[in-house]
Amino acid sequence: MDICLVPSLQHLSCTKLVTSLFNKVLPLIDITYFKYSEFLKSKYPKLRDFRDKEFRKIESQVTRDITNLISCVSLQKKLENFIAPLFRELEKWLNTCYQSLLVKDETCYVIMYNIPQCWLTDGTIDREKSAKLVVENNNILRINRFMFACTYCSYEDVLNLWELLSETEKDKLQKYSDFVVKQWITWLKSRSNKDWLFCVAWILGTSLWTKNRCVLKRVLEPLTPAEKSHCLRKVLTGTEVSSDFMLFCLSLMTRYDQELIFRESPVEVFRCISSWPLRSSFFDIADNLWPYLTQDSFCCILNMLLRQVKNHESDYFDLLIILKKFWSQSPHNFQTIAKDDGRFSRPLQCVLDFDVSQTFPKQEFSDYYLID
Repeated sequence: MDICLVPSLQHLSCTKLVTSLFNKVLPLIDITYFKYSEFLKSKYPKLRDFRDKEFRKIESQVTRDITNLISCVSLQKKLENFIAPLFRELEKWLNTCYQSLLVKDETCYVIMYNIPQCWLTDGTIDREKSAKLVVENNNILRINRFMFACTYCSYEDVLNLWELLSETEKDKLQKYSDFVVKQWITWLKSRSNKDWLFCVAWILGTSLWTKNRCVLKRVLEPLTPAEKSHCLRKVLTGTEVSSDFMLFCLSLMTRYDQELIFRESPVEVFRCISSWPLRSSFFDIADNLWPYLTQDSFCCILNMLLRQVKNHESDYFDLLIILKKFWSQSPHNFQTIAKDDGRFSRPLQCVLDFDVSQTFPKQEFSDYYLID
């Protein structure tokens, strides 16, 4: 049976409405919040409070707009559940952009301004399009435009902007930019033939394509089906990748290659389908993945899901529902092993005992992880 790796029609419909409401309140967000890394926000309570304040401000306004538009209470609640993951998607993208800037300028304000035209139908941000709008904006410093072109594999723009950069800017990039940009600079300086196919061969000889969806997408274009299959299997086997990267690769694979990944990297696959935007279709997909699970991989998946609950600030309720139902559907022998797993037995029991009609004791749950 083929596995459908796309969100449900209900998800797509809800996303369309909520993103339209979300776009109206974007000007209310204090963009300076996004410059703080996840590590800093987790370490300093004031930054967490700042985050909560920004989220509650957006949540409150969008909730009011939903109430004014929709009279059905159950549908209101369903739509409200989309606010937190949409905010988190925006948060992740803006934070990524802030962290990658070498010189602070108006880049993130430009990105925020363009967000309404960069939402995809599934409720994720089209990072490639968003980055391209940065690269093409002449009001942004060339040095930052070049960095975005490198990071998101806008090959033609990399070549053009490199010629426009001053020697001072090039030196600054070589000294202070990240690994990806430095790799591009090394190639630009050392290769006389800048033909795209030569560039593809160079990229495939580096690690640039193994984590970045935009880079992988570009380098796969000229390859044969057999070469694409080899690259996709190689990049997903035995390594941890982001959920969006996993989803992109699986969507390009044959059924045979998908089964190899289901069997060899089940935890990463379940991380993908429990994340936004596939979470709403979790059981439609997971029901077909049981044959690939072992007792050990089942325990690893439980541990991963529990830690997702711990790490999510606001949109963890759906994960609790997923955890409880996933547990109820699991084989008894899997459950027996999991209950004795010292990594997560106490937080697991906290979730299993939780009554979904009540407020989840998040602090008590998180306290179980104070000693790792």
